[in-house]
Amino acid sequence: MRLRKFLAVLFAVAVLFTIPLFTGASGVRAASDPIKVEVDTSGGGAVARWSPVEGASYYILSAGGSSLEVRDLTADIACLLPGGGHYTLTVTADTGETGSAEFDFFITLPSPTDLFYADGVLSWDGGSAPDGTLFAVTLNGVPVAETAESSLALAGMLAGGSFTASVTALPAADSSGYVLPSSPAVLSFSHPSPLLPPANIVCLLSEDGIYLAWSAAEGAEKYALSVTAGGSSHAFEASALYLDLTDIISQNEEFTVTICSVNGGLYGLERTLVLTAAKEDKA
Repeated sequence: MRLRKFLAVLFAVAVLFTIPLFTGASGVRAASDPIKVEVDTSGGGAVARWSPVEGASYYILSAGGSSLEVRDLTADIACLLPGGGHYTLTVTADTGETGSAEFDFFITLPSPTDLFYADGVLSWDGGSAPDGTLFAVTLNGVPVAETAESSLALAGMLAGGSFTASVTALPAADSSGYVLPSSPAVLSFSHPSPLLPPANIVCLLSEDGIYLAWSAAEGAEKYALSVTAGGSSHAFEASALYLDLTDIISQNEEFTVTICSVNGGLYGLERTLVLTAAKEDKA
């Protein structure tokens, strides 16, 4: 009898110690806290960091409509972002936990490169600037133009001397403030004094026809002319010091001529005058 009671007590004690052990082995692990996510956009980049999840092998990062699989706890996510704007980054562990963070991402336009000045034209390479980018041009610190082109004619703005030009890429009008202007690209150059137009311009009549003649201008390689008569305009370039007008001007006909000196790609100051195809008509 005593042996039976002893065995019964021993069995009861064993059951009491066994029940908690089985309960602990089959219990569900408490869910982890959500992933803590931070995005650092200082320095023009976008670097994400997040808290680890126990047992996770990798994380899926999603932002801007794109995703990236990462096995570390930090990643450069600029590749996910199509441009400047306000974004939400979501980090999801392969075990199901998730976290997110909102952030603003700003991009700075690339500076123009290969600034070059020749023959009165300033040119540059806009590189990878997006559509709609404008380029602001200054001359000796004074704004002179904003253009979508990659060149600007400066000859008409310059007297002779030394100059410093800068070109800055500006955001498109629809960039919503998340695109920043580039750093200015700067170029120093010299520009010769403007070419003067020729003098002693005369209309000569001869048995061979009607000619326009002039004296040589200093520094001119050739001359650009526009002749208007009878409601029609005609453009010419002449390397000689005369121009045959026989086919477009009649004797005693009045006409207007504009002429300037040219050297390389530089066009000098213009001179416009009205002449008549008659003897001894000159200016």
